[in-house]
Amino acid sequence: GGMLYYTYKGEDSNEQIMQGPRVALSTLTKAELSFYMYHGVEADPEDVVLEVWACYNDADWKKLGTVDYNNGATGWARSSFALETPEAPEGYAPSNIQIAFRGITTVPSASIFIDKIAIADGVDVDAALVGISGAKRANPGEFQMFSFAVANYGIKDLSDYKVALTISDGELTQEDE
Repeated sequence: GGMLYYTYKGEDSNEQIMQGPRVALSTLTKAELSFYMYHGVEADPEDVVLEVWACYNDADWKKLGTVDYNNGATGWARSSFALETPEAPEGYAPSNIQIAFRGITTVPSASIFIDKIAIADGVDVDAALVGISGAKRANPGEFQMFSFAVANYGIKDLSDYKVALTISDGELTQEDE
């Protein structure tokens, strides 16, 4: 593997584009692009951004979305985008896609790192606990408040879910919606 890296080089070179090769979509039914991006707080929101673009069957490029460097996450965080699976036009077999990343850094305080880029079938539900805050320690029977951050990388909406805390022997001690 390798890692994609964008950094501020000066006023004349604060954005770069990396375009990947054509990838066949013929075996995918719920195609999804996923990757990990390093996030931090060294730049103001929108000063360091990553735009994600797709080109289906050599047609026009479409912007899939934007990921801000300073979006509340810190460290490596997964991003994903659902992809179309259009029928290949006549003369093109199979249907294909190209992905491009446009890194924009307007300040020298932060760089963009991207890793583990993949195109694969997405799953309906793919929830991840991406943050937890609260007391570092709780005694048995002691009431403590915790906050959870849950990310949904799946295709279906995840508005109704539960977070369960367990103790080391596996007994359920708390469940929250």
